Amino acid sequence: GRTRNLTNPTDIGACDAFFYVGSPVSRQVWRVEGGGFSIRPVFGSGVNGRKNTKESAAQVSLALLGGFLSDDLRFSAPMGVTGSAGRVFVTDSDACTIRSVNLIEGFSRTVAGGGGRNGPDELEEGALFTGYGDSESSGPRALFQYPTAACNYDTVDSILVADTLNHRVKVVNTRDKKAKTRNFIGSGIAGSSSGSSSSSSSSD
Repeated sequence: GRTRNLTNPTDIGACDAFFYVGSPVSRQVWRVEGGGFSIRPVFGSGVNGRKNTKESAAQVSLALLGGFLSDDLRFSAPMGVTGSAGRVFVTDSDACTIRSVNLIEGFSRTVAGGGGRNGPDELEEGALFTGYGDSESSGPRALFQYPTAACNYDTVDSILVADTLNHRVKVVNTRDKKAKTRNFIGSGIAGSSSGSSSSSSSSD
């Protein structure tokens, strides 16, 4: 792993027994194995886009082998990574979406964002800043603007997302297929004032 070239890593998150690294320049997510002695790309074809794998028995076999590298899975800029209970969550920053890869059932999907009035839920190419905005809602109707990081929150079904250009931190509940997104910290106005989480200002 120490001699392997890795371009522009932006975040690292744990899921079960492994660590995963976001690499937006290569448009892939890499996995750290063997205590850091091995690292390799496991999610994403490297082609710019917003495209998900489908549920099938073949995909389950592919997941068990440890990766989704075919053109069936495309990211635009996978920056933030976190995970739990067999699912890896990725903030696809340029596509303004939260994506998940199900390691057990063998498919990926868009958990939240990207499907608002400005763009469809899935684009094979040209996913740069489509479907962006600032909205509390469910599934694709929840809007983000350049989400850059994520971490686990209070349960295995909740994650916190840094919605960077909206100057907010949001909670995404991933239990349901159409995940509910709500504001958690930040007023949406850049600043550094102190106060309660709903009234505080966050700055980049």
